[in-house]
Amino acid sequence: MHHLFTSIYKQSLKGKGEINSNKQDKGDLHLVIQHQQEDDLSSERFGANYYAKLRDLLAAQDWKAADQETAKRMLEVMDQQDRVVSILDSGNVEKFPCLDLLNIDKLWVKYSFGKFGFSIQKEIWESYGSPTSTNKDWTNFCCAIGWHTRGGFLGGKWLSCSQLTFDLVKAPMGHLPRVFDSWGWGYGTLNWKWVYLSSLGPRLTICNRQVIRP
Repeated sequence: MHHLFTSIYKQSLKGKGEINSNKQDKGDLHLVIQHQQEDDLSSERFGANYYAKLRDLLAAQDWKAADQETAKRMLEVMDQQDRVVSILDSGNVEKFPCLDLLNIDKLWVKYSFGKFGFSIQKEIWESYGSPTSTNKDWTNFCCAIGWHTRGGFLGGKWLSCSQLTFDLVKAPMGHLPRVFDSWGWGYGTLNWKWVYLSSLGPRLTICNRQVIRP
């Protein structure tokens, strides 16, 4: 399904070439369309299909553009898009609409086949003790998902967005998205890196509880 979905969807998205008219190709295209129709692309603030472009980029496996699109949409939802420096703090993340957060996460998880997404990052972050400061556990977590090189807190190196691995096969589990410092996020606090996940993790937990609540 991975190869099938990617090849057919990329072809239709870019408008290059034509899908053959035989029954097999028509059946394959139907599977792709059905696969897409299952997605919830809505936003609490902006309504239906707000995340259609993000879905399209993820489906085409354009991970870099999808990361940029995720940052753009999240800033808009938080009404931060017009600021010179977009402030990232725990207050913004803790108030981020559950519908939007879960829909973004589901799209990333689905189209990366369980390799990328906020919830994937959260699981790995929790396995390192849910660090809430720039300590050894935080550095080990960042190394595990490919945001920091090995060598200890001072000996290693923090990777910029241009140094990330936008490849599904080569990237570590949980490598993306990394929207908080890549495409328009500001610093907000001195501890802006760990604030992102230390706030996002609990927010995801709260949102998931609200979804399953009868």
